[in-house]
Amino acid sequence: MPALRADRDHEPFFTVLGQTFGWVPALEDPWPRIIEVQRELVRIGHHRGPSPIDILVALTARQHRLTVLHVDDDFSAIAKVCPDIDMLRLQPVTG
Repeated sequence: MPALRADRDHEPFFTVLGQTFGWVPALEDPWPRIIEVQRELVRIGHHRGPSPIDILVALTARQHRLTVLHVDDDFSAIAKVCPDIDMLRLQPVTG
């Protein structure tokens, strides 16, 4: 997310964000599933792995049959224990 330097920047940024990406509800009572994924990650050596929010995003995508687009190693780790979640790793733009 770009730095929003002034209050006037907030509205246009989130308007474009809302027009670009759809909204879906998160899982209801996600904690048992999040904890299960965290345990599976620990089992394969990802002790400092993805945050609960990253896992929630991935599980929500699975529920709604969406693809997670990411540039984050944490989502790659989640994919190792949840191969049924569609994920696509993008190459970051460097300049």
